[in-house]
Amino acid sequence: MKTIKKIFTGFITACMVLSAGSITAFAAEADISNSNSLGNSLVQYAMNSGWAASIPAFITPSVQDEVNTNQYSVDVSDIVLGNTEKLVTTIEYDGKLVEANGVEIPYTLYDANGEVTTGNEIISTDSGNPNAVASYSFGAALNQKAKYAGTYTGTATFNFTAEEKIYTAEEIENDAHLFGIGATKSEYVISKFNDDFTEVTIFSNGKDSDGEMMSFQSRQSPMRAYNSTLKKAIIESKVHSVSNNSFYGCAALTELVISSGVNSVDDYAFSNCTSLESVIISDGLTSIGENAFSSCTSLRNLTIPNSVASIGSGAFWDCSSLNTVSLSSNMKTIKARTFYSCTSLESIEIPVGITSIGSEAFFNCTALKNIDLPNSITAIGDNAFSSTGLTEIVIPEGVTTIERRMFYDCPSLSKIVIPRSVTSIEDNVFYMCKNLNSIHGYSNTFAETWANSNGYTFVAID
Repeated sequence: MKTIKKIFTGFITACMVLSAGSITAFAAEADISNSNSLGNSLVQYAMNSGWAASIPAFITPSVQDEVNTNQYSVDVSDIVLGNTEKLVTTIEYDGKLVEANGVEIPYTLYDANGEVTTGNEIISTDSGNPNAVASYSFGAALNQKAKYAGTYTGTATFNFTAEEKIYTAEEIENDAHLFGIGATKSEYVISKFNDDFTEVTIFSNGKDSDGEMMSFQSRQSPMRAYNSTLKKAIIESKVHSVSNNSFYGCAALTELVISSGVNSVDDYAFSNCTSLESVIISDGLTSIGENAFSSCTSLRNLTIPNSVASIGSGAFWDCSSLNTVSLSSNMKTIKARTFYSCTSLESIEIPVGITSIGSEAFFNCTALKNIDLPNSITAIGDNAFSSTGLTEIVIPEGVTTIERRMFYDCPSLSKIVIPRSVTSIEDNVFYMCKNLNSIHGYSNTFAETWANSNGYTFVAID
């Protein structure tokens, strides 16, 4: 955690410091091939920790034994901190006033608890709230009367520091908005809710934390306990993975931010989050587990960063509102049922480098009319494009088998191009493809032989 430290010195002037936030929009670097395609840009807001502080410009000690502990104040406002930060304010003074000729008068600062020792922590707050105000009142008194006339001066220094807030197991236990969810020790990873349980931040707690969340396969997570109120979730960077079932069935969740540094989203992590509309996945994520976002029926657009190398089976099963998807260029396979029954999916770009598409990967994607398959693909599973809206498709060179029922019940399919590499077409591949009357391919190949044997007109493309 980066430490922010500002020093304010008394007897000179009161100081105000506030860090400014910034908004940055990143344009997605993608080619949009036709006017009906949709593109996505990442919109990101960054706010640094900051605060506004005021201190007394001058402190005049009272005469000996006469002190008003409310005479002066230190005030901090506009406090904006990270979820794992706290603002600490300390005071330092040497307890002596010095005249030009070197004559000294000792003095002491006092607050409501008595004498203030140099280095004392006078303010501590972990409130990340721009409306938050923290105040400290004190006074000063001479320890003895001056013997000589003159002007005596000294300096009191106030240090304002944003430090990492580390919660103890006891603090977590006694705070209704904190839950320890670490795998090794419960307090190593924390889910922190806001006052009305509409927002949660999950973060790694302390330098000893391994960032690993506990499994929720056989137990209920705190997020699921507040599934009817929780609307926003932020997964911070030092959390290694979003564990399985952690947000399962959080039906009110609408917004998700996965920070850079999170490695994986595990199986069923956000399954059945039926109101989830906005998902921002930062670069750094490497894997998305099985059914991780299945039945997120409000999710419309999705950009998967290039750091992702693996997406599990059924990851976006029944995301019925999903319209466009941008896949990672580092993926090698689209696994079984990844986009099963994504009935609104109109556009998806399959990156070069994908070598296989699993069984039922796009089953029942009824709005999917066109898809370009790169030549890197050598295997496509059974029922991969069954019950889709495809109108035409080119099978990549390198595919040797068109598996059974691959295009079953594609009533709009009217054109298919079969490459030289295909040596086998399995059962019921084109069953219920009522508009498919011809097969396009190369002369003297298996495609021509098969077409002639199965009642299709063969159209040579060579």
